[in-house]
Amino acid sequence: MRARDLSGLDYAEFLRAWHARYPGRASAIFRYNSVEGDGRSSYALLVDDVAALPEVRTVVDLACGDGYLVALLAQRFHGAEIVGIDMSHEELKLARRRNVGANVRFVAARAEKIPLAVASVDAVVSHMAMMLFDDARASVREVARVLRPGGLFAAALGPAPGSSELAKSFGGFLREAEAKEKLPELRLGDGATHAQDSLLELFGSDAWNARAEELRLRFDGTDEQIQEVLLGMYDVARLSEGTQAELAARLSAEILERRKAGRPAECALGMRHVVATRC
Repeated sequence: MRARDLSGLDYAEFLRAWHARYPGRASAIFRYNSVEGDGRSSYALLVDDVAALPEVRTVVDLACGDGYLVALLAQRFHGAEIVGIDMSHEELKLARRRNVGANVRFVAARAEKIPLAVASVDAVVSHMAMMLFDDARASVREVARVLRPGGLFAAALGPAPGSSELAKSFGGFLREAEAKEKLPELRLGDGATHAQDSLLELFGSDAWNARAEELRLRFDGTDEQIQEVLLGMYDVARLSEGTQAELAARLSAEILERRKAGRPAECALGMRHVVATRC
């Protein structure tokens, strides 16, 4: 499948095709981030959320991808059962190669239909995936169904305010590239997760006690790693190979120009951190 072939797919097909083509890319991009003013990565943030529970017997990573967060959970909670759930068979193939322990298993399923028993889980985490679910409300209902009373749901997700000037400039370059190729806007997931108020409304029933905060993720790697973060966005994969190359060159030139002019060349993205307790 050539890069251009992704441009004509609908949302669900595009998401499956992207993860089939680029398994492991998401964790490769996010694994070296840090929460501004905190120092922890967005992955460590979720692990610590779970650690705050008085007892941890079963943890689910919803939309686990290649199992990077599952491995961190398995290292922290040796005596717990860790379940990684994802709809991508290609991502799960990588996850199973990690051999992180006998207490870990991976399941192919969607967030809207979790194949676990009622009140069988202590914690569910989800890293940069909740905004991609087809029906966020149905997913929240499923999480509520499988959590025990007092159980925890913790998620890191975007989009959110707080992106750096470099990230905003790149967004403009990307929109221009899409316009050049006459591509429609890529609408991923459930829009209810895109704003603080509507996100919290998903947890508005008596089943939940929820809070959300806006955070800023910094990517303090090399220029090459910063470019990998921005060029790894879903939208870029729809562009032709030639336009992708032009976009990469433009981004590289922008970083160089900013550094020469003494302007900020930092890469930071806005993120929301949701923590909800099952009543």
